[in-house]
Amino acid sequence: MAKQPITEKIKERDVKFHYYEVHITHAGKDKFFNLAQWADTLPVGNTNDDRNVISSGDTIRCDKTENVVSGTNQFDWFHFTKLRDSNVPAVATLNDSELNDITLKPNEFIAEDVTLLFDETNYVAMIQRNIFSLSVGAIQNYINYFWNRDKGKTEQDFIELRPIYEKGTFKKAKSGKDFTSLELNTADGLHDSGKWSGALGGIFKSLSILEGLHLQVKITVGRQRKKKLSQNEVIKALTEIEKYKKEFNSASIRADIGGENQLVSLIESNMFSKLTFSLPPRSALLPSAVQTAMQAEYFPNEGDKMHYIQNNKM
Repeated sequence: MAKQPITEKIKERDVKFHYYEVHITHAGKDKFFNLAQWADTLPVGNTNDDRNVISSGDTIRCDKTENVVSGTNQFDWFHFTKLRDSNVPAVATLNDSELNDITLKPNEFIAEDVTLLFDETNYVAMIQRNIFSLSVGAIQNYINYFWNRDKGKTEQDFIELRPIYEKGTFKKAKSGKDFTSLELNTADGLHDSGKWSGALGGIFKSLSILEGLHLQVKITVGRQRKKKLSQNEVIKALTEIEKYKKEFNSASIRADIGGENQLVSLIESNMFSKLTFSLPPRSALLPSAVQTAMQAEYFPNEGDKMHYIQNNKM
């Protein structure tokens, strides 16, 4: 029987976008900061050479900035790229097991990019996540480098991208059903196991004889997809974690919430959006498509994440 040809289908790719407030600190004084001011410090020229910075052996840069006024909204686009010539993927064919290097010219690199939308009214940065590109920490370091590079030590500022945490995470978690995991990480010094009841009481009491100061617990249904954790016991555990949340460094649950399988971080949950893009095979996710989706998600009339953040941030 002849082999059927492989049909190349459009593939869907989920991308997360996290939200941050932008602050600047100088001499102990903290205030909001407009990233449009930072854009003015970037070198201007026909090439990006002066914007290139070496970070952990790779070249990173902000290669595009744009100020936009749309109706009552004033915002900025920042496009960051990481250029690497290490950990380069290989290429192969369907009928050959041999792997071959991707051939790059001396001035060519593998490019991994992220897009940042900055809302000048609320000082909120919406940042695309890409594990192969710049982390938020790397972007923050890059911003501070160009802002402070011509200043003396006493004149330097610290520009910070602070995660925006969501309130009401315990209420959201308790609204879930079909719980499949509960994970918690206690702060040091969890001594009093007597105040805990239910599942947590049993866990802490049984482990207290080891006299450990720090506990990490992860309970899941494993690979049994039809299996679920006890709804009543998980809700009881959530109530206790909320009551004594200062005793935990982190805690999270995975459950069906509003018809979607979600992982909910209970302690300092960073606000985010998850957007889906359709990509043809052998195609990169274009910055223009990312910008269109980000703008639709953030501003009113469509996603309106802008008002959701202001109404639900801690």
